[in-house]
Amino acid sequence: MVSEREKQIYNSYLYATRSAKNQPTKFRKDFSRLKDEDFVSLKKLSGFFKKHTHVNYRDWFAAPFEVYSKDEYFDLQFFNTRKDIKVLLTIHERTGNI
Repeated sequence: MVSEREKQIYNSYLYATRSAKNQPTKFRKDFSRLKDEDFVSLKKLSGFFKKHTHVNYRDWFAAPFEVYSKDEYFDLQFFNTRKDIKVLLTIHERTGNI
């Protein structure tokens, strides 16, 4: 079962990844067909965001597009990796916030 908070996180992911490529966003309403690996990643991200309330979802999901090419695709599993943490640290060094 996907909670309302997890739905918001997933839709923030959709918004950030689509808007980084200047494409329209259609938010997901039916989560019954969510892939198992996305469901697990969503649960992990939900726990992370619950622990770190100062982190903005959209900023978190938009960060890789500022460091890497905007043409790359970052799946939901990417945001649970050490590589994503490195991206955030790079952004933090450049801007001083996140």
